[in-house]
Amino acid sequence: MDNKQNKEEISLKEIIEVIQEYVQFLWSRKWYIIISGVLGASIFFLLEYRKPVTYQADLTFMVNEDDGSSLGGAAALLGQFGFGGGARSEYNLEKIKELSKSRKIIQHVLFDSVTIDGKLDFIANHIIQLYDYHKIWEESESLNEFLFSSREDESFTSVENAALKALVVKLVGTAKSPGILQLNFEESTGILQINSTSLSEDLSIVLSGSTYSHLSQFYIKQSTEKQQFTLDILKEKADSTEQALYKAEYDLAKLMDNSQGFRLRTTQLKEQQLNRDIQIMTLAYGEILKNKATAEFLLESARPFFQVIDRPISPIQKSSSQLIMKAFIGFIVLAFLTTAILIFQLILSNNLKS
Repeated sequence: MDNKQNKEEISLKEIIEVIQEYVQFLWSRKWYIIISGVLGASIFFLLEYRKPVTYQADLTFMVNEDDGSSLGGAAALLGQFGFGGGARSEYNLEKIKELSKSRKIIQHVLFDSVTIDGKLDFIANHIIQLYDYHKIWEESESLNEFLFSSREDESFTSVENAALKALVVKLVGTAKSPGILQLNFEESTGILQINSTSLSEDLSIVLSGSTYSHLSQFYIKQSTEKQQFTLDILKEKADSTEQALYKAEYDLAKLMDNSQGFRLRTTQLKEQQLNRDIQIMTLAYGEILKNKATAEFLLESARPFFQVIDRPISPIQKSSSQLIMKAFIGFIVLAFLTTAILIFQLILSNNLKS
């Protein structure tokens, strides 16, 4: 028992001696650690200081909905006309987020004409000039002085497509580098937020507003496409049936005028046929109008309602500088790295001695 206790005491004593050795070694080289830390703080400070000033414009909104259960007794009525219940699934916030990054939406945003710094131009051209893409593209003869002159993507050349792809990436970013446009949402509240961060206050504001506008328009159209198609067909049927009904009524009146009181059998037969056609078309027209009213109701029920909560307004706050925090992080990183190197050096030296 005593031997075991003595071994534990020796082991503990050895550990304390090793710790003291490391502490003394590091203390003797404290200026190396301090100088490295100061160097790291200076590097991180300068990197943060050289960052350009950016402006973040935040637009918050929500999508209101009425689920199918709110239709109540109307659901059975809708089924009678072959439209199905009317229940709808909840709006997919992830779907809205993904749509906001799609080229279809971003391209519409890029080709909105806006005035920035007193100049009216496409947002795409404002971004090219603001972020000095001509310098980035200076080695390309075709893109060196390139600016968009048209928004018709179907007629775009390979050069225009290359520029368009570069700007889409600039806005939506990549897995490694975030873009200047972001859409996030809070699941518990359903509140969505479009964040636009750019080198220009005006550009940030118009990017947020334009993205919201095109995103909401596309999503509403996509969500109500089927109902709108049904309503358009019923409108065409209502118009054609109404015209046919008016024509039959006119033909009957004209027949009665031409008969001048003479009731010939041919006249009576034609009159009966026109009356029958008018009765059939009147019933059909009434049924079409009923179905049309139902289709209009379904369309309104299916239409998502986008509602802006807060729009960004000028002036917006500049990006906050974190010079002190970055300098502190730089000091810690370089000091820790130097400490680790010194400890490794001591371990290596002890191993060589042994």
